[in-house]
Amino acid sequence: MYITVLAVVLRAENYRDNDKMLTLFSGEKGKIEALSRGCRKQGSHLAAASEPFVCSEMQLYEKNGRYTLTQAVVKDDFYEMRSDLDRFYCGSILLAAAERCTVPESPDRRVFALLINCLYGLTKGADPMDVLLFFSFRLMYALGQGLSLGNCIYCMEPSVVKIDFDHGGCVCADCQGGVEFSERFISILRLIYSSGVKDIADAVYGADRSETLKFLRYAFDTVNIGHIKAVDYFDDEHR
Repeated sequence: MYITVLAVVLRAENYRDNDKMLTLFSGEKGKIEALSRGCRKQGSHLAAASEPFVCSEMQLYEKNGRYTLTQAVVKDDFYEMRSDLDRFYCGSILLAAAERCTVPESPDRRVFALLINCLYGLTKGADPMDVLLFFSFRLMYALGQGLSLGNCIYCMEPSVVKIDFDHGGCVCADCQGGVEFSERFISILRLIYSSGVKDIADAVYGADRSETLKFLRYAFDTVNIGHIKAVDYFDDEHR
């Protein structure tokens, strides 16, 4: 049986002499493992579509639960992102997070749209810190772990300076629990919440770097993604 999907390559691993095993992600089918046969041969018509980050309209042949890539038309290779190390590592984090949080052959159009638009934002020059914050915050909502950004979730105090990831909301200075963030950072989260997923291409949030990385790590833990090694690249000691 043949199916056609719009998919992005999350991972590509060499297989045998001339093939690759691809981890694909599409909104219609979720995560798919597919064999790209012969793509490593010189002149292969599947070579360009069998690289990480590349988004293509793909024809897949399915037999006994296994998929083989037969045709592909590249829609966007996000090439500009790869010429800058910060953007490249940011993109690598997005791919790894998408791979960990998605379910095989389970539709997930919200996460797919979020991933594609964030990759597009990187190619258009969006700041990697802005993209990481936007992605991690919106991913929580897409996976059913969104945060309440209004008053303190315990006493309803309007001035909040902490986020309780376990209980899904903001906390004031007087109440126990939560991780400290600045009021400005929380106001940026509110701005991201009110933004459309396509806004990341032009948005400038300017959140504090250390707070952004701290938020990302807590957000990824909350949605069971865990630690992604590429995040360490952005730590000050690695700069």
